[in-house]
Amino acid sequence: VDDVGLSDLGCLKGPDGTTPNIDRLAGKGTVFARAYATASVCSPSRAGLLTGRYQQRFGHENNTGSLARQRELGIGLPLDEKLLSERLQAAGYATGLVGKWHLGVAPKFHPLERGFDEFFGHLAGGHSYVDWDDPESGPIYRGREAVDGSGYLTDALTDEAVAFISRERAEPFFLLLSYNAIHEPLEAPARYLERHADIQDEALRMRAAMLSALDDGVGRVLDTLREKRIAKRTLVLFAADNGPRKGAQELATSELRGGKLKLLERGLRVPLILSWPGHLPPGTRVGRPVSFLDVVPTCLEAARVPRGGELDGRSLFSLLRGEAQPRRNLFWRQGDKAAAFDGRIKILRTRVRAIESYDVVAGPGEDVPVNPATPRVAALRRALEAWEKEMAPPLWNWGDEGEASPGLPGTSGSSGPSGQKSEAETQRER
Repeated sequence: VDDVGLSDLGCLKGPDGTTPNIDRLAGKGTVFARAYATASVCSPSRAGLLTGRYQQRFGHENNTGSLARQRELGIGLPLDEKLLSERLQAAGYATGLVGKWHLGVAPKFHPLERGFDEFFGHLAGGHSYVDWDDPESGPIYRGREAVDGSGYLTDALTDEAVAFISRERAEPFFLLLSYNAIHEPLEAPARYLERHADIQDEALRMRAAMLSALDDGVGRVLDTLREKRIAKRTLVLFAADNGPRKGAQELATSELRGGKLKLLERGLRVPLILSWPGHLPPGTRVGRPVSFLDVVPTCLEAARVPRGGELDGRSLFSLLRGEAQPRRNLFWRQGDKAAAFDGRIKILRTRVRAIESYDVVAGPGEDVPVNPATPRVAALRRALEAWEKEMAPPLWNWGDEGEASPGLPGTSGSSGPSGQKSEAETQRER
């Protein structure tokens, strides 16, 4: 799901009764209360999720931006990176993507070229929920063909997901149901708005209505798995790509600071729920930090598919089995900004290269500073420097507030680190 915050969901400090189906999923499975996306913005977060690798390793560090920008620059998730869909397709799974893609709009980046047998949805980032031929974000596609359609898009995506699950097939399936809800624009039909007539704030009421449509969809998917008698043979993962946009009010008060596009906790900490009846203990809550990098290894273990390749994550099943977990740091970088986290202490490098350090266990709102001269902070700084040396320069740049920077890497106006190679140089080397 898109731009959903922890405090939007009843199972994660939100108001009771607003998301009953997502809460039902949490009650039957495991909630990871300290899960982190690999980026605080849509496209790079999805790149990390589907590859199991830091997206900075292959230059997908920044958001791709609008449909027009992606077409102009020809950018997308590099073709030499192997996606979870490709791994499972090769293992005999039927694969489908329903909803948002946002990893490249050129034909070579199309979902049908990246391990998906079926695709229904849109290629760019945000999309209108009522205008299927959104001029800013392009049409809704079935496969490679634009389709004429009407109706509320969240409901339509649920219909497609239910149809995919209900289809008779001999092989197992992998479905990525990638709702664009509750990303802007804020749009919801009257039937969902009427459920929240008691909310006076217009924007908050719209947010609640969009969440209700999303939650209804989750409920229909869970009901379909039960009706098909495959619920106990199906691993379900629920996750948000990043936190709410800055300034957006969640349905319950959040103690976290920042928001989408920021490397603060509210931008990076996201809902993550796993449910697999008979395999995972129901009603479990895990407080240990985990990462989107762990999703690919987890799915591969569930499917009994060898990991192969160089993955940065580890299977969550090992954590749930109680196996000893080697200590690890998590890292983020967006342009000049960066962060590192050792499970308790988090350091932030701002655009002007100043380092801030916080104890995010003692103060989740990043309001408990730590002396930057302590050995633990110094160790994190060294670890961040070493990690950055392993990463590739970004293949394109993107401004902090969602506006395209005027230059490509290495040109004036670029928000990336100095000394980067030009786009042409990088492409020639590739």
